[in-house]
Amino acid sequence: MDRAAVVAKYGEPDSQRQLDGKEVDVYESGDGPKPGERAGSVAAAIAFDVLTFGILEIGFIPEMCAALEGHASYDVVTIVYSADGKVISKTKETKRSLTQPAESARC
Repeated sequence: MDRAAVVAKYGEPDSQRQLDGKEVDVYESGDGPKPGERAGSVAAAIAFDVLTFGILEIGFIPEMCAALEGHASYDVVTIVYSADGKVISKTKETKRSLTQPAESARC
């Protein structure tokens, strides 16, 4: 399979890079946001904490516990292509989100 077929089937990769003269595409999938995607919600939470002197935290204790105990997972698929655009290798790795709590995490 070549790169054009991969892109046609799975869409544009989330990121691209060169590794030892080879093209590398990285695809990420999962339910939770990736690092950097929650900046707006984090900023809003901080603003509400400041405005309410932290009183809102009492109502969100279960969510806070989930955030501390577990993180959602997402898959990272890395595809390496030869100089002529053919797939050399494909690896899949499951990572844990640094920002998104897992659905099963509870206090």
